[in-house]
Amino acid sequence: MDATQKKPHVVFIPFPGQSHVKAMLKLAEVLHHKGLQITFVNTDFVHKRFLESSGPHCLDGAPGFRFESIPDGVPNSSEVSISTARELVLRPIQTNFLLAPFIDLLTNLENPPTCIISDGFLSVFTIDAAQKLGIQVMMYWTVAACGFMGIYHIQSLIDKGIAPLKDESYLTNGYLDTVIDWVPGMEGIRLKDFPMVWTTELSDKQLKLASDGPQRTHRVSHHIFHTFDELEPSIIKALSSMYPHVYTIGPLQLLLDQIPEEKKQSSSHGYSFVKEEPECLQWLQSKEPSSVIYVNFGSSTEKVLNHPSVGGFLTHCGWGSVIESLSAGVPMICWPYFWDQMTNCRYICNEWEVGLELGKKVKRDEVKRLVQELMGEGGHKMRNKAIEWKEKAVIATGPNGSSSMNIDKIVKEIMMEDTTN
Repeated sequence: MDATQKKPHVVFIPFPGQSHVKAMLKLAEVLHHKGLQITFVNTDFVHKRFLESSGPHCLDGAPGFRFESIPDGVPNSSEVSISTARELVLRPIQTNFLLAPFIDLLTNLENPPTCIISDGFLSVFTIDAAQKLGIQVMMYWTVAACGFMGIYHIQSLIDKGIAPLKDESYLTNGYLDTVIDWVPGMEGIRLKDFPMVWTTELSDKQLKLASDGPQRTHRVSHHIFHTFDELEPSIIKALSSMYPHVYTIGPLQLLLDQIPEEKKQSSSHGYSFVKEEPECLQWLQSKEPSSVIYVNFGSSTEKVLNHPSVGGFLTHCGWGSVIESLSAGVPMICWPYFWDQMTNCRYICNEWEVGLELGKKVKRDEVKRLVQELMGEGGHKMRNKAIEWKEKAVIATGPNGSSSMNIDKIVKEIMMEDTTN
């Protein structure tokens, strides 16, 4: 048995979506640097997307860091539209199709796993797999704490008869402006700020996936959140009363930045499903500091946000983009579309005071007005606030910071589990 086989072995399995995979890969990289062996398990759909975008050797891995995939029944990504692919990706999760191949993979690994770190939205089968094989499992929620708390209480909305909607008129009659006062740590949240698709059908597949997942989380004692204590203190406090072990470990990018380049052996795979085009960084070099507004509606905010020329970020408010923007000290113009983007937008604008919200029906003049406000004198307060959050994020991920210490706690927990098996 070689040296890597003797290390505690963690199996990561992300929800098959870009932002989830990216956040899981970052945590896997950090734990690998801390001395843990990593097996990163994608579905075949995601595995193929990586190979298509980054070449046939992008998932070759490195010593102590390997990639595996499990069948999901989804056709090659080039053969289906994006909307159809999204539906096909959800189907094997909702039907528990992935349980058997995941168990087969775990039982056939040369070095038995010490721990599974599962995307929280895959708890439908990963908890059962872990318990069947007697392996420790931790849930990793790649959303903000506020996003998770909102998702957790979707079932409460259903139980109280608030959701689903009685009919579609409730979308426009002001009903969604109703303030909810019983969600711990989220005083003043409105219905429209909840991370959900407002539908009239209780059987809606996306509603069911969102409401079911968090409800089974009490079968697991360890929960990881990609946020930091200073950013969401009241919600972190509430979560700590719900679960025995809560770990805030963000922003992960700041932790990754501390790893010397020569030791980032597993980072050669990159983080994106789509081909990256770094040419824009050369263009940014020609611009004045804080003179460019970055527009991005996905999870490929690479290195751009940290460039000194970028003074603002027009974003859909996906959590991966938001926490990277906070890490970079860049204020935001928010154009949320659905799910936790709605919750993140409220916190960006109202709680963290680093953003402006675009209306649902976006017009050129409105975009122009908000860009001018953000980039001009009117945005001075937001820019200063964004810098404050960046400084707090740096402290959280620095020596003795809350996120750094939580990473060490996770490693210690896994190593203790390894010695008892």
